[in-house]
Amino acid sequence: MPAETYVAGQYVESSAEQRNIDSELSAAQILALYQHMPMVLAVNVVNAALVAFVLATYMEQTRWWIFFGLVVSLTGVRAAGWQWYRHHRKRIEAKTIWTMLATLGSGLSGLLWGVGSTLLLPDNIVEQTFFAFVIGGMCAGALVSLSYYLPAFIAYVYTSGLPLAVVFLLEGQTIYVAMGCMALVFIAAVTFAAHHFNRAYVGGVRLNLVLSERTEQLSKRTEALTAANSRLEAEIAQRKAAEDQLHQAQKMEALSRARSWSRARKGCLPCCIAGGMRRSKPVAILRGLRWLSKPAATASGWRAGLRRVASRRT
Repeated sequence: MPAETYVAGQYVESSAEQRNIDSELSAAQILALYQHMPMVLAVNVVNAALVAFVLATYMEQTRWWIFFGLVVSLTGVRAAGWQWYRHHRKRIEAKTIWTMLATLGSGLSGLLWGVGSTLLLPDNIVEQTFFAFVIGGMCAGALVSLSYYLPAFIAYVYTSGLPLAVVFLLEGQTIYVAMGCMALVFIAAVTFAAHHFNRAYVGGVRLNLVLSERTEQLSKRTEALTAANSRLEAEIAQRKAAEDQLHQAQKMEALSRARSWSRARKGCLPCCIAGGMRRSKPVAILRGLRWLSKPAATASGWRAGLRRVASRRT
């Protein structure tokens, strides 16, 4: 059981328990990140297909199909990594591998969209606005799917949004500078929101882990106390049974002694008087007369004593 220290009116977790909670927390973050990965990959492919179709058809630029092919290839690699995680996450203890793969995949995907915005995007403001709208929507979606692990979120949002903002700012025109500033504000806003989302998620998971650990400890202590209580009850029952047997034996012994004493007292007067008279012993006669003053001298005692004297004479 992990050791605890009582400080300032509350229990402080030991280092071993803290490491265990941190390890489980990291595993929960990675699990949540990979659980949302199929949706992320599907959205990337669908948006890349729409962008390639619209811009290649509208502008008659086939290089957008090359961009789509690169997105599909990268998505295939990331899907293979997701499958590997599903089948080998319990075998590989080093969780750093999974976080590195997720962060690297998100960074490469965002970089592909950022490079597309700088090298493939035409000078037409309509196409630029359309492309900026797609990237903004994907960054907003990453707020839900990648905020469980902040490095993966930052790697995707910054590599996809910052190049587009820089392109707008370098244009020099007022409308483009305004669009670049809005892009920077949007990136900062989603980053701030992702930080709060991650903080709330980590706090909730940590609280659940601590409560689970405390519940397990209380269950073990309750079982130990219940076992000790059962042992004490059994010992008390054994002692009570032994005391009852001892009291019963003492009662039987006292009753036996009382009966023996009563029998010894019955019939002693006639025997003493007869014996004293026969042997001319005044002491025996006096003992018999003293016995007359005692409650045990009853008629039945006299009759029994006289019968014994009569039987002896015959």
